[in-house]
Amino acid sequence: MNNFFLNEFLHFGYLPIHKNRYPFEIEKIQISEIQGDENELKEKAFQCFKNVIKKKLTSKRVLIPLSGGVDSRLILAEIFNQIEREKIRTITFGVPGNLDVELAAKVTSIFDINHQFIDLRSVSFTENELVEFAGKSGTPSNLMEAFWSHSMWKEMEADETVFSGFIGDRITGSVPEHLRKIESFDEAKTVFIDQNRADKSGFLPQMNPEELHVSDDLYSFLSPYEKLDYRIRQMNMTAPIVLGSFSDIQKPLIDSDFVSFFYSIDSAYRNHQSLFFTMARTYYPDFFDIGVKNNFGAPVGSSTFRQKLMRKFMVGRRLINRNSPKLGIQDQLQNYTDPYWFFVKNKATSVLTEKTIEDLSKRSLLSVNPMIALEKVQKGDMGFAKALEILFNLEIYIKAGVIK
Repeated sequence: MNNFFLNEFLHFGYLPIHKNRYPFEIEKIQISEIQGDENELKEKAFQCFKNVIKKKLTSKRVLIPLSGGVDSRLILAEIFNQIEREKIRTITFGVPGNLDVELAAKVTSIFDINHQFIDLRSVSFTENELVEFAGKSGTPSNLMEAFWSHSMWKEMEADETVFSGFIGDRITGSVPEHLRKIESFDEAKTVFIDQNRADKSGFLPQMNPEELHVSDDLYSFLSPYEKLDYRIRQMNMTAPIVLGSFSDIQKPLIDSDFVSFFYSIDSAYRNHQSLFFTMARTYYPDFFDIGVKNNFGAPVGSSTFRQKLMRKFMVGRRLINRNSPKLGIQDQLQNYTDPYWFFVKNKATSVLTEKTIEDLSKRSLLSVNPMIALEKVQKGDMGFAKALEILFNLEIYIKAGVIK
């Protein structure tokens, strides 16, 4: 076992293999200062976005993986304006009660759009199927999220083109301003490693900044932190989940024209994605009068008071879910499925988890005992859930021969 790869995987929950590639065509980005007040800039942003969607539409029908966030809904809204409703289909996967699931269902119901929901609690699989999938994936990442996403792609029909909102939030400014203001690449690397430690419990070992071998480059329009985020997190964690090995997929929010626009405006308009959200609310009001996950279920443009109230409510549910999972209070902000259900409550997956962790323990590879994480989660301590997930994934990737 290569200890260097092992430490990276245990720290991030994925292997940062792609350190010198961007998820968009970096060479095609043209930076030219764009000036104007907010009204002028949001009109220019809207025209840019509308043109990007137009050039990517073909005669094929459209399939949109729809979440509860802004990006995928914005794509749906503009496509809804450009082609017949009957040519559009949306799909969401997760568990009932999750904000992604509930908000996607609400939007598609209001606009009478053909929508499919995949309840992950009904998706069955075996260890052999997971090992086979891990072997084909090539890049060790968040295994179950990628596997569930793959189950969604299997529902795609031959005459459909997928439109994804892949990392649109990053392009339009979701990286916090204080991180984008870090000027030193070495400092950014230290902060990035700390910010992206997957296991917050401290159970799994942490890697040191000098262990992350990645060099700076000449693209000065990107901050040092953004360079790391795009080349490491987005390429190695987000892409395998959202895109997989899928080829016929349109990614309008990383189109070179769209990226060029948002990096050519004053950076203040990217803070908290302010211009992007203003554009969405102004030009697609019917779609964004409905709440979004970004605002904890409150609509785009709602008052700060309402957003704070919703945030307290949602965070409260999350804390109850994590501290007392047996009460069954669902974390509505949880992506995909509830880890307590997966690791403990559901018999099939809990048995598979126990066997997988036992197999990993027998390898004597780690400085920690994987069974401790399992026992903690089984007793309801969900602070160890991420550590357990990473250990589960590690064993599957080892069995698949991807991590050696």
